[in-house]
Amino acid sequence: MRRYFEFVLSHQRWVWLVLVLISVLSAVSLSRAVLGSTLQDLFFGDAPEYQEYLELGREFGNDEVVFIGIEESDPLAPKSLKSLEEAVQRIEADPDFESVQSVLSAQQIHSDEFDEVEIQSFADAAQSLDARVVEGSLSESDAKLARMALMEEMRSDPLSGGLIISADGQSHLLIVSLTVNPDRNPEQRPNLTGELVDILVDSGVNPDTIHVAGQPHLLIVMLEESYDTLTMVFPCMVVIMVGLVLGIFRRFAPVLVATGVSFLAVLWTMGFATELERNHSIMSTIIPGVVLVVAVSDVIHLWSAYLEELRSGRSKHEAILESAADVGRACLWTSVTTFVGFVCLSLVPTPVFRLMGVVLGFGVAIALLLAMTLVPMILSKMDEPDLPPVGQGHRWERIIQGIVDVCARLSTRRPRTILAVFGLLIVWIGVGLSRFQIETRFTERLDEDTEYRQDAAWFAANFQGNQTIDVYISAPEPGDWERADHVQAMRALENRIQALPQTDGVVSYTMVLESLMEVVTGEKGLPTTDPQVAQLMLLLESDEDDSLSAMLNHERDRLRAGVRLNVEGIREIHMLAEDIETMGNESFAGIEGDKVEVEATGILSLVGWWVDAILEGQKNGLALSFILITVMMTLALRSFRAGLLSMIPNMLPLLTLGAVLGWTTEGVDSDALVIGMMAIGIGVDDTIHFLVRYRTEAMRCKSRDEAVRRTFNFAGRAILITTLILSLGFLPFILSDYLSTWYFGSLLPLALVVALLADLLWVPALAQLGVFGFWRQDSTGSITTAVP
Repeated sequence: MRRYFEFVLSHQRWVWLVLVLISVLSAVSLSRAVLGSTLQDLFFGDAPEYQEYLELGREFGNDEVVFIGIEESDPLAPKSLKSLEEAVQRIEADPDFESVQSVLSAQQIHSDEFDEVEIQSFADAAQSLDARVVEGSLSESDAKLARMALMEEMRSDPLSGGLIISADGQSHLLIVSLTVNPDRNPEQRPNLTGELVDILVDSGVNPDTIHVAGQPHLLIVMLEESYDTLTMVFPCMVVIMVGLVLGIFRRFAPVLVATGVSFLAVLWTMGFATELERNHSIMSTIIPGVVLVVAVSDVIHLWSAYLEELRSGRSKHEAILESAADVGRACLWTSVTTFVGFVCLSLVPTPVFRLMGVVLGFGVAIALLLAMTLVPMILSKMDEPDLPPVGQGHRWERIIQGIVDVCARLSTRRPRTILAVFGLLIVWIGVGLSRFQIETRFTERLDEDTEYRQDAAWFAANFQGNQTIDVYISAPEPGDWERADHVQAMRALENRIQALPQTDGVVSYTMVLESLMEVVTGEKGLPTTDPQVAQLMLLLESDEDDSLSAMLNHERDRLRAGVRLNVEGIREIHMLAEDIETMGNESFAGIEGDKVEVEATGILSLVGWWVDAILEGQKNGLALSFILITVMMTLALRSFRAGLLSMIPNMLPLLTLGAVLGWTTEGVDSDALVIGMMAIGIGVDDTIHFLVRYRTEAMRCKSRDEAVRRTFNFAGRAILITTLILSLGFLPFILSDYLSTWYFGSLLPLALVVALLADLLWVPALAQLGVFGFWRQDSTGSITTAVP
C-alpha cells in the first residue's frame, strides 16, 4: 500500500485526469437509469415455473388483479349502474387491462314465464325494472323493493356474495385483471391504479368511498417508497455524515474529503449498476446510502491514522505514507471481506439480489480505491495541522477517548468477567434463535398508518380474502370435464379445500352447474350422469357472455378454480398450494384409466417458492462468506489459528440479529436475511483493524498488556468513530415506511453496535488471555511467541 501511495503522489495530474474521465462516463451512464421493477426482475428471472404460470395466464387470465372496493348500499340503482358502465367501458378500452368483474358481470340463473332457463345479469334485471318505471308499469317504490330483492339474491349467490357484494350488502367490488405482460414496469405507468380511481371519480363515484388493493397496486406503493428513500433518506444520511465528521475533527478539510470521496463512490457505483441493468429495482435505492457510509468510514480510518502518525513525530510526507502502511493494509482487508460478504448475496437465486450483491461489492471496492487515491493527494497539498495531545482536544474527542480508555482497562483487568458476560449473551441468543421463523407478508412491509394497510384491513373486513391460489387441473382427453365422474371428483376436491382453515372459498364451474341444475330439474346438487352434464353445458355455451371462459378452456380438458385465502404469509401460501396439489391427485386417483394433472399456482405461491429458494441461497451465501472471510482473516493475520478464532466474535452480530428477531417477531420477513449477510461483511471490519494492529504491536511489545493498550491507543478511537459514523449513517433508513428499508436503519446499526462491543471488549479480552497468539523469528532463527 505504501508503494501505491507513492505512485499516486508522484503522478497526481494523470490520476486527477483519470478520475474526472471516469466520473463523466459514470454520470452519462446514470442519466439513462430508470427506477422500476417487473416481477420477473424482482423475483423470478427465467425460472420455468414462472414461464408456465404466464402461459396458463394467457389461456385463462392471470391473478395479477387490482381490487377496487366502493362503499355503496345500492349499486343497482340507475345512477350507480350508469356510472359503473361508463367506468368499465373506459377501463376495458385500455390495453393494460384484460377484463373487469363487477356487479355488471354478476349473473343470475332462473327460469322465465315459459319455464325456459334464462341466464341474465343482475344489472340487466335492475335496468329492466327501471325501464318499467319509465313506462309507468311499475312504481318507483316497487322498483326499489325489487332491487333490494335482487341485492339479497346476489348476496346469497356463491359466485357474487362476498366476492362482488360484501356480506352486509353495503359495498361492492371491481376486480380489474391486467393483461399478461411480464415486461410491465411500474415506472412506465407509475399511476396505473391511480388512473383507475380517476376513471371512477370522473364517472361520478365519490372518491372518499373508494378503496384499492392488490399486487399491482402494492408494487406501485413500494416504488413510491423507493422514491422517498432517494429524496428523503439519502439527503438525511449526507447531513448526518457531514455533521459527524465535522463534530469529530472540528475541521472542514476532512468533511470535504469524506463528502467528495463518498459522492464519487456513489456516482461510479450507480453508473456501473446502470451499465449492468438499466432498470434499477426497488432494492437498488438502498445502494447509494450503503456506499456513502462505507466510503466515509474508509476516509475516517485513513485520516485518523495520518493524525496519529503526526502526533508520533513523523513529517507530513512520512505520516501520509505510514498511514498507508499501517491502516491502508487493514482498510484493504476490511474492504475485501466486506466485498466478499456483499458478493455472496449474488448466490441468492433471484435477479434483484444477484445484481445487488455484485453492485454493492463493486461499490465497496471503489470506495476504498477512491479513499486510497484522493486522501493522500489532498493531504499532500494541505498544511500540517496543529494537534493537541490525545484526550486534550474538544469535548467529543475527550468523550471518545474516555470510552476507549474504559474499554482498554476492562479488557486488560477484567478479561474473564467480560467473557462471562458474553457467555450469558450467547445463552440469550441461543434461546432467541430457537424462536426464529421465516415468513413474509407483503402488506406488513408497509407501516400500519399507510393508506394501503388501511384499505387492506377494509377489504379483509368486508370481502372474502383477496389473496388467491389458482388451481389448474388438466384431464387427458378433450371433453373430460363434461363427464359426471370428473364433476363429482372436482366437488370432492373443493370440499376438502374449503375445509382448510386458510381458505374462504373456492370458485369453479361446479358452482355454475349446481345453480343451473336446480333451475332445470328442481333438484339440488350436481349432475350425476354424462347426459345431464352435457345438457347443462349446452345451456351455458349458449350464453352470450361466455361465463365459463375463465373457468374452462374451449377443448374442455383443462379447468381453472380460484381458491380465496384468508392468510397473507407467502411461505404458508406456497405450502398450502403444495397441499392442494396433493389433495387434487388423491381426489382424481379413483378415476380409472385417467391421468389428471393438478397444479396449484399463483403469483404469491410462486413468491413463496422463491423465498424458500432464497433461504437455501442465503445458507450457501453465509457458508461461503464465512469460509472466504476466514481465509481473508488468516491471510491478514498470517495465522490460521488466529483467523479461525477471529470468526467467533465476527459471527456475534449475525447471531444477535437472529435472536432479536426471534424474540420480537412471530414471522421474520425474508428481507431481514439480507441484513444478516451484510452485517457479517461490515461487522468484520473492526475486528481486522484491531487484530492487524495487535499483531504489529505484539511483535514490538514485551507483554500482552502493553500490546493491547498500544493497540487501543492507535486503533481504538478510529474503530469507535467509524462505528459511530456507520451506525448513525444508516439510521435515516428508519424513516422509511417500507419494512425492508427500515431494516437497514434499525437492524444494521444494531449489528454494528454489537460488533463494536465485541471488538473493543471481547476480542481484546481474548487477546489478554493469550487466545490470539502470534509468533516471531529472533536473530538466531528461533520461533517464539510474540508476547509472553
